[in-house]
Amino acid sequence: MSHTRALDHLETSFSTGVDIDEIAKQMSSERHYFGWSFLSGVHGEKVERAFHLFASEIENQIIRIKGKDWYYSGSRTMNIKQTAPDFTLNDGNGNDWTLSSHKGKPVVLLFYPGDNTPVCTAQLCSVRDHWSEYQATGAEVVGISMDSAESHKNFAEKKKLPLTLLSDDKGEVTKLYDVKSWLPGRSARAVVVIDGNGKIAYRKVEAVSLFKPKDDDILEAIRKAQNN
Repeated sequence: MSHTRALDHLETSFSTGVDIDEIAKQMSSERHYFGWSFLSGVHGEKVERAFHLFASEIENQIIRIKGKDWYYSGSRTMNIKQTAPDFTLNDGNGNDWTLSSHKGKPVVLLFYPGDNTPVCTAQLCSVRDHWSEYQATGAEVVGISMDSAESHKNFAEKKKLPLTLLSDDKGEVTKLYDVKSWLPGRSARAVVVIDGNGKIAYRKVEAVSLFKPKDDDILEAIRKAQNN
């Protein structure tokens, strides 16, 4: 399947009402996680440029068909000022991390599709590179994906990530926060900022998760949560 055919799959699913999960399975089964075969013959510095070119094509196609509100909002079953659902997950060392234990300060939940994937790696390394700015806000910042705790530990060590990575290996928190990707077994890329009172102050979900969030946007959302 070429990257053009991948786009055709997406357009068919949106315009005819075909189950998007079924389309995702077809693309996944053919080893097309956003057109990786399109990149199979591209090496070195060209990889990132080629990926973003392809990703931009998909994003523009989806926005054209579904609109910006659909692409960026994700599900609307969770609302700003709603109490954030409590949960406990294991970190990369197998220790419990519980949301309610951090009440009194902002908490940032960074949902992402997977360890060691290009966009997710770029996203979390960017958080690492801006870590002093995140620390200055006093917020607790954690990453969440459906990878195993062992995968998180290896990923964090490899990339020297300072933030805690939580394993939602059963997908329960992904479902609880309604940020499930249409790709099987993945969380969508989402940012949820929770204020010190345990209320959702900011929520942005990318339905297809092509691009990493901007650190400046997340930092600004934290500051606004502090002033609520």
